[in-house]
Amino acid sequence: MKCEWNPFDSCDEVAFNAWCVEAEKIGFISRFEYHLKSYELIPEIPYVSESFKKKKLHSRNYTPDFWIWPAWENVHTAVAIPGLILTGPKEKKKKYSASDFYFCIDVKPGHQVQSARTQLFRYQQSLMLEKFNIHVNELKIEDFFKKTFIPAFCRLKNGSIPVRFAGCMSSENYKKKMEPPNYIPLSFP
Repeated sequence: MKCEWNPFDSCDEVAFNAWCVEAEKIGFISRFEYHLKSYELIPEIPYVSESFKKKKLHSRNYTPDFWIWPAWENVHTAVAIPGLILTGPKEKKKKYSASDFYFCIDVKPGHQVQSARTQLFRYQQSLMLEKFNIHVNELKIEDFFKKTFIPAFCRLKNGSIPVRFAGCMSSENYKKKMEPPNYIPLSFP
């Protein structure tokens, strides 16, 4: 799937990118980035053994798939994105700006069962929170589209919704649903 004209790791990431593009057009998010930054979770560790003069354990890095900044004028009028946890600044400030808050997302296949990769992600997720105060949201496309909307890019050529995304609404209907007084206000712990 990965090539020079397609930087995405999976079809689900392509679908989520399409969701981000459409969400940005309707004003639901202000911007998004793909593979914005890598984090060193475990540093390189040099050691000496009997069989080798010098050897080292390689560092372990992690790169979240997407970063999303919600569209809002101030934090108190923010609209939540269902199923996602917002990350804010580490230090307390007297005044926050909208760019201080973001969603960090890792897109996972919906059909994936509990596997070694899932357990590795849980470990990476906990290290990201512990070391960098960043909550990485695990996102499964089918569930997420059912909570929000399906982008036009993911519809069939005749405009109908694929069986995989049955029950999803369009971005236009979702925007109407989220207008006051029906919107979901963002809550802070």
